[in-house]
This record gives sequence, structure tokens and C-alpha cells, in this order.
Amino acid sequence: MRREIALTILVILALNLFLASTIIAQAGPVVSVNPSLIQDHEVKPGSKISYPSAHSGNGTVYNPTYAYDRNPTTFANATPLTGTSTAWYAFSVQSFNATLNKGYSALDLHVNYTVAVKLGLYKFYFSVGLKTVILDLQSNVNVTTITTKNWLSLVEPNDGIWNQSDVNNLKFIVDVKRSTSAGWVKFREYEVWATIPTDSLAVKVNVSDVTMLYTWQFNLTFNPAVLQVVAVTEGPFLKQLTPPGTSFLTPIIDNTVGWIQAGAALKNFVSGGVNGSGELATVSFKAVAEGNSFFGFDEETTKLRTWDGNVLVPIEHTTASGFFQYLIGDANNDGDVNSADLVTFNLAYGSTPDSTNWNTYCDFDRDNKVIVSDLYNLGKHYGQT
Repeated sequence: MRREIALTILVILALNLFLASTIIAQAGPVVSVNPSLIQDHEVKPGSKISYPSAHSGNGTVYNPTYAYDRNPTTFANATPLTGTSTAWYAFSVQSFNATLNKGYSALDLHVNYTVAVKLGLYKFYFSVGLKTVILDLQSNVNVTTITTKNWLSLVEPNDGIWNQSDVNNLKFIVDVKRSTSAGWVKFREYEVWATIPTDSLAVKVNVSDVTMLYTWQFNLTFNPAVLQVVAVTEGPFLKQLTPPGTSFLTPIIDNTVGWIQAGAALKNFVSGGVNGSGELATVSFKAVAEGNSFFGFDEETTKLRTWDGNVLVPIEHTTASGFFQYLIGDANNDGDVNSADLVTFNLAYGSTPDSTNWNTYCDFDRDNKVIVSDLYNLGKHYGQT
């Protein structure tokens, strides 16, 4: 009986210690990478999918309609109508019919066109939903032969991620305008298509369990030999207040060393700070080589701040890093899973981050242990390149 009581007390003590340690571990805000682990051997450098738009009609195109048929003798024609000498006249190209299994962080647009201009303007832009982005504005520039114009690595303007719905609702728009009543513009669009670089990926930087956040800043490191930053866009977290208003600092991107710095602040401190959890920013990457990459935060330059009525005050927080793995099982990071990886894995077997033989590239499930489950993952992908 006494033994049972003693065991019960020990269990209760152990449970209390466990709960206490859990509370301590989870207390306070956390700045983290989401997803924390990306394992995707389909992010192959140079891979892409193209979507030509549909085509309907060979003559003058009125908004909205489509123009694409791979035939250089047919085209969409945008010319200011009589009596509208100084007004913009536009047509849109849409219906790209995407079939995507997941979201990507970049999109390329291409158009084949000619234009004859005298004292006039023409501009290109695209829209997704209610967001419109101007791509280019030209004045008095003639293009006499069919020319391809490209806009590369465009960021989706709503949430930073291109998915099937975004591409299906994408509109490519051309506007032309006479500068004077004596001017004219004749624009002919022959082909237009959207291309998704499937070697792109997006990483979200999140914050959790924060109270009265007014400003944030993070410095995120990555492997520049494998990934390059395309763009950094602000997330919705600080924009929740009414009236909304934030200042998003121009990100500093160093694709040579492998780090980025981004930050944002509320414009109106009177409205109070933001509480809870959410997305601070989206970082769009493009793969330039097969391999692995850490996503780690620099502790000194990753900051959360609140406002005490007089000055900004630091918010104590922790950070949680992330990891991109092109090929599961590639322990030596050479783009192949073969016998050489077994040798590398054997040297790290049984280790943890505190061990002298620790090798993070052998921890395929990112649980901070190189054990039999990692060996299983290596074997499952053995022979892949």
C-alpha cells in the first residue's frame, strides 16, 4: 500500500514537473519559419510550367476578351477610338487555365507585340482580384517587328503565393493613349502567356502569442548556393487594426552572403498594438541548385517592440528556425542519394545537436536526433537524384 502511494506521489510530481517545463518552454512570443520543414525534390532549378491564354477573335479586341493562338498573322488590336484622343483605351488578356497542385512564389509574364506610336503612350499591367500592378510605361517607342517582352519573378499581390485560382483569374492588360489630338498609337498583341517557375518556394515568417505588438524586424539567413531571394512581402498581422496602416521598410536582400532583413511598424500608435498570432512576412525564394538550406534568425537583429506611451520597448521572445531539403536522404548534400550518404550517415548515427559527431543533414525528420527513422528515410529515397 505504501509503495502504491509513493508511486502515485512520484507520478504526480513527475507530471507537475512536466507541465511546468511545458509552460516554461511555451511562454512568450515566438518568431518562426513556416513551414518549419520543406522537403521537395520537385523544386528543381530551371523547372517551369507555361500557360498560354485562350484565343477568341482576330480583329479589334474590346475589354475583356482573349488573344492567343500561336499564329503571327492574327492579333489583338488596341487603338484609341475617334473622339477619345487623350483617353486611355485598354484590352485584357486572361483565361490561362492553370493546373497547379500547390502554391508557388513567382510568376513570369511574356507578350509578343508590335507598336507604332506618334506622340502617344502605352503601358502594361496585370491584376489579380482587386489588386493591380503596373509593369511598364512607354512613350513614343516604336516596335516594328514582333518582339517578346518579359517580366520575371512577379509576386502575387494579395498574399504572395501563386495558386491555381490566382492564375485562372490573372488579367494581363495593355493601355494606349494619345498625348495630343494629333498623336496616335497602334498596338498589336500577338501572343501572351504566363509561366510558373516551379523551382520557386515561399517561406512565411510568423509570430505567435504576442501582446501589443507595434513594430517588428527580423534578419533571416539562408544558403545562397541553393536559394536566392526573389522578393519579401509584408504579411497581414500588423494590418488588423482599424483604421489599418503600416510602414513596411524596404527589405535588405543579400543573395551573395545569404541573408535578408525586413521590418514593419504601425503608423498610428493611438489605436493600440496587435495581439495574438499571425504572419509577419512572406519570403519568396528561387532554387538555383539542388541542395539544403537552413532558415535561421539572427537573435540580435530580430526584434519585437511594444509602446509604453513614451518609447518603444523590446518584447522578450524566442525564435524557431526552419529547413529546406531538396532531396531526403542526401546526407552529404551532393544532389544524389547513394552509398556515399550511407557512409556519412553512419558517422552521425545516434547523435544529437550537442554531440561531436552531429550532422544536421542526416536528421531528415528534423527531430534533433539521428536515429533509425532517419535511416529509414534514407533507404526510402535511395537511388534518387
